[in-house]
Amino acid sequence: MRKLFQKLSLREKVLLSALIWCGLIIVSFFLVGAYVKVVRELKQSGDMLVMQDQWYQLEPVLEADRERILEQLNPKNTFSGASLAGRIDSLARSSKVTPTINTPRTRSDDKLNLHTMRVSLKSDGMPEILDFENKVQSEWPYIKIESVQVSRRDGKNNPDKHDVLYIINSFEFNDETVQ
Repeated sequence: MRKLFQKLSLREKVLLSALIWCGLIIVSFFLVGAYVKVVRELKQSGDMLVMQDQWYQLEPVLEADRERILEQLNPKNTFSGASLAGRIDSLARSSKVTPTINTPRTRSDDKLNLHTMRVSLKSDGMPEILDFENKVQSEWPYIKIESVQVSRRDGKNNPDKHDVLYIINSFEFNDETVQ
């Protein structure tokens, strides 16, 4: 290899050396980039492990809080999807509002079934709407209003009428959680 290099002219030696150095620089950039990526991923993994360790250390406190809250909640007062719709309908009718109730959507996990439903009120007066909202809020913690959107009804005929969209949440315990 040395004999081949010495047979080259000065110009060829310089060009070959420059080519080799360029190749080494390109390879080193790739290696540095890969090293930085590995270091970044290791740092993220370390941060995630620290966070998980903190949650693991909080487990007894969280479990004690969960037990305390479960003792305060009566599982018989929780609502299934159908009973939530029925309860919201009875609250709306007692407040003299005209609801449009969508079928509740249910998300389940190992301890709870979470029910979410949309309730629309069309062309109702503000006193009736506030009465309905107060009645729903009185059902807390078993029924909760997640969000409210109020819009004034357009038109000169009914300036005091409003349209309201409620997103309402409820939950029920799974059977094994109650025991």
